[in-house]
This record gives sequence, structure tokens and C-alpha cells, in this order.
Amino acid sequence: MAKQLTYFKNGLTSMKNRVLIRATDSDEKKAVKIIWYSFFLGLLILTVCSYSIFVGITFSGESVKVANVEGDNIYTAMRKLSEKDLSVRVFPKYSDEYAEGVVFNQSPEAGTLVKKNRNVSFNVSMGKKADALPDFSGLSLYEIATMLTREYNYQNRLPYTFDQKNYEFSETVEKGRVIRQEPVEGTPLKSVKNVKLWISKGLDIPEDHNFGNYIGQNLNTALEDLGMKEVNTNVFFQETNKRQENFLVTNQNIEAGNNVDDFIKKGEIMTLSANIWVEKNRNLITKNFIIDLPAKNLPYRFLLYKENPGEERKVYFSMLTKGGMSFSIPYSIKKFGKMTALANDLLLKEEITEEE
Repeated sequence: MAKQLTYFKNGLTSMKNRVLIRATDSDEKKAVKIIWYSFFLGLLILTVCSYSIFVGITFSGESVKVANVEGDNIYTAMRKLSEKDLSVRVFPKYSDEYAEGVVFNQSPEAGTLVKKNRNVSFNVSMGKKADALPDFSGLSLYEIATMLTREYNYQNRLPYTFDQKNYEFSETVEKGRVIRQEPVEGTPLKSVKNVKLWISKGLDIPEDHNFGNYIGQNLNTALEDLGMKEVNTNVFFQETNKRQENFLVTNQNIEAGNNVDDFIKKGEIMTLSANIWVEKNRNLITKNFIIDLPAKNLPYRFLLYKENPGEERKVYFSMLTKGGMSFSIPYSIKKFGKMTALANDLLLKEEITEEE
């Protein structure tokens, strides 16, 4: 212990000799020590002054503690902060965790000591993202209809309509897809009644604006083309005994070359006549499937499935449509077979066949 104490005293004496000016120091050593004294004294003065200025600026006048407003309704939060003479900056944000109108993520944190009139920022929930208008840009009308079917079951439950659609040429957005929308994405649904869409007509290619000649084409090919152009189409079927002529288009009521845009604005319906081959033998039942297609302002996929007992379900007929028309489709099927009609995967009609 005595030995350690001796080491400490010797170390302290050595430090004093290095720092303090001694009479035995040379003039050069004295000058160096004076320079170091001046440097550290200046640094100390600068630190003290800086701290004094900081304290004076920050805490001059009356200070207050920031209230805890997280979890409060926005009106309660604003009242709490106003009572403490604090200003408020509100940033609305969608949240699946907090109910609409509830405050979260405040800054500065509760209990922080600040000057009066200091800004306190916080987020306020605008409700769930599902309560906001989606972003439709880049989607086709059929994709929009499919999305809304999943969300709202598309049975007259849509909170808004798509009555206004404008078509314009675009070099960047694929034909048939949405360029922009009003109101914009994120608008609260409770303030949305109608959505206006701008839809790409693609590049300005003249032949794309006109009806084609569908006579002699396969009906499915013609219906897909007309559906993508948003042309509502009705079909009259006539039976044929030639299997190779099944679904062959034989007539159209709008001649090739007519302008599609003018046709759509008038709200008219293209009518196609087509052959359909219906197999007939004593083991099959021949019937007509009569369907009334509901009218919608967005195109949807109508599918008719045929299912014989013990066989897989097969697509019998398919088309993109806005509905608003009726037609009859001849078919043949085994006893207790089933015909099922769907609109965007929602059941429209189902028939189980029995002999009459």
C-alpha cells in the first residue's frame, strides 16, 4: 500500500512539473506553458458563453411541458395544446391501427419542456386505407370491375359511380388503361360520389378507331375485340348441322369502318349473328339457356359453364360486356348436367337439366 501511495505522489509531482510554471523552467518551456494556458482558458470561456446563449434563447420567457395527446381525438388534442399556448401542425395519414380522427406519433414527446408557441406536430388518422379511394391508374376497366367485385361484391353496393370516362391518345399508357383519375387516390370515400377516369386510346392509329369486319371470324375472337373496345354486344344464335361452323360469325349490324367512339357515345349495341353446333342424340337433352345480363357501367366477364355428370366443368361461352340485354344460347347436355352463368365470378343463374 505504501509503495502504491509513493507511485501516486511521484506521478502527481511529475504532472505538476509538466503543467505548472517553475522557476527552474527555461524561457522556452515557460512560453509553451503560457500558450497552453491561453488555449484552454479561451476554450473554457467559449463553452461557458455558448451554454449561456443556448439557455437564454431556449428558456427565456415562460416554458411549458408538452401534453400527451397520443390516442386523443384531434379536437381534444388541439384543445390540450392550445391551453398550454402551443401551436399545432397536423399531418393526416391513413392507419389500420388507429380509428379515424385519433392522434398518433406526436413530436416533441409528452413531458418535453419547451417555450410557449412552440410547434407540436402529430399524425391524425384518416381511417383505414380501405376507406380511401384506390389508385386506378394503369388498370383496365375490366380489372377495376374485378377489384371492386372482390371488395364490394358488386351488387349495387358501390359507394361511387364511374359515369364520366374520357378517352385520349397516349404514347406512354397502354390502350384501354387508366391514365389518371379525379378525385385522386387517397380521397376519403365518404366524400366521393363519382369518379372521373381518363383512359388511354393508345397510339393514334386510325384503324383502331373503327369496327372491323367480323363476318367469317370465330365468335370468341370477335367478342374479345369488341369487349376491349367497350362495345356492348348482343348475339343471335342459329343452329347449324356443320360442326366446323360452330361459333362462326355470319352477320353484324354495324358495318366495318364505322367509328367506335361515336357508337359508344350513343350507347348503342352491336348485334352479331353466329352459328352454333348443338350435338343431338338420344342420350343428350337439347335446351336453350336464357340469360338476362345486368347493366353495369363497367365491363365485366360473363361466363357460361357446361358440366356433364362425371366430367370436368368446361367454358361454353365467354364475353366482356356491360350488360343490359338478354339472349338465348342453345346447348345440349346429359341428364342431370348443369349449366352455370357467372358475372365476374358471381353467380347469375344455374340450371340442372332433367328430361321434361
